[in-house]
Amino acid sequence: MRRLLTILAVFALMVAACDPGDDTEGAETTAAGTTSPTPDAWPTCFKPAAFYSEDEACANLDPEESEVRGQEAEAVEIIGGVFLDTRPNGDPLDHFCEIQEDHVFVVLAQDFNPADFSLEPVSAEQLSFTGELADEEAESAEAALGLYAELQLGLFLITDGAEVLTRVDEIQESGFEASPHYVLAPTPTWKYGPHTTVETLTGWHWSQLPTTGEDASGSRVVVIDTGALGDPGAEIGVGEAEPEGNVPNSVQGHGVFAASIVKQFNHSLSVDLYRAGFMDGTLTEASVTAALVRAGPVEADVVNLSLGTYICAEEYGSLGLTAVLSNLDDTVHIVAASGNDAESDPNHPTMYPAILGVGSGTLAGQITAVGALDVTGNRAVWSNAAEVEAPGENLVGWYHDGNTGGLAVWSGTSFAAPHFAACLASGLCEMP
Repeated sequence: MRRLLTILAVFALMVAACDPGDDTEGAETTAAGTTSPTPDAWPTCFKPAAFYSEDEACANLDPEESEVRGQEAEAVEIIGGVFLDTRPNGDPLDHFCEIQEDHVFVVLAQDFNPADFSLEPVSAEQLSFTGELADEEAESAEAALGLYAELQLGLFLITDGAEVLTRVDEIQESGFEASPHYVLAPTPTWKYGPHTTVETLTGWHWSQLPTTGEDASGSRVVVIDTGALGDPGAEIGVGEAEPEGNVPNSVQGHGVFAASIVKQFNHSLSVDLYRAGFMDGTLTEASVTAALVRAGPVEADVVNLSLGTYICAEEYGSLGLTAVLSNLDDTVHIVAASGNDAESDPNHPTMYPAILGVGSGTLAGQITAVGALDVTGNRAVWSNAAEVEAPGENLVGWYHDGNTGGLAVWSGTSFAAPHFAACLASGLCEMP
């Protein structure tokens, strides 16, 4: 009976925020050392009553205590990519990067001949490592390749076994623009959660989550991320939700959790969740492009990208997704997680694609890199620096582990980004 009353309390006692040092009042959490246009009083965390104690939901969590480890190796094995921390000549890169081991993007020009560099066009089937694309995936892969062609960008397969960066060097030395095909990962990936055991509740729906935003009916936030698990209509509660795919266990539910942050901030927002990878777990520039094609962002939409990687070095660039994002209508606002590697330089090496909006980046003014605030209102020690910072530590959100849905506590710039995306879509924040 007591348990039943506790569960019922969730529906009756909705609190918008909590502060571990105060009973229910949200702390003043203006970011220290930032030019963030975020509100002066962000909630320190969202906490549906009676599910988590203040210690669980709002106390600092030790990253070393995370139940999820080894994600890096798991992701490389599944995706078939390669981590690089040196250049072809052995010199160190600015930061590690993860790339497809045999794909190259090239900006097409009249005199570029792929055969001169042992390249052939990548097919839709080659964008999924199982080689067994479902009809819907094949269609979206073809659409991504078609968009590249419209943008005068080619995605090619290296046929002679050369190392990717070596081949990129050769193409660049011949006067053409080229870059690797980057593997992207949801952030926070393997580092920061979810830490707390998921509390399950049959029939739980996003409509029971607390909201703090203003009415913004009709405003749309497009979440490009891992997909949904379970029945989208009954459990996920978003306008468009796609199945999760075979992503690593440590990032299952990542997209659903990010989308739930938007809903918590303002339940009247329209949230569409699109899977950023193919069903085999592949998340790359091409698969994110395919998701963006399916989502079709239009005027005034906010696109949330809680995913990224580091470019292999400035001269190698990041042609694929950069071209696609640059092609979006300039009225579409893009919000991207800055990353969780405790980098204090706001200009580098913030994760790509967030770096495109920093300083004089290609999409400055259209894309916003978002760092995370901890429960004290300061930048979280693990967050990369960014012009905008929003709550990202110990947030409570909807989670689905493949079998059952419920609530969990999770931290990361992944969840600071949708916090700002929701604020932007609600008209309570402005682009920096």
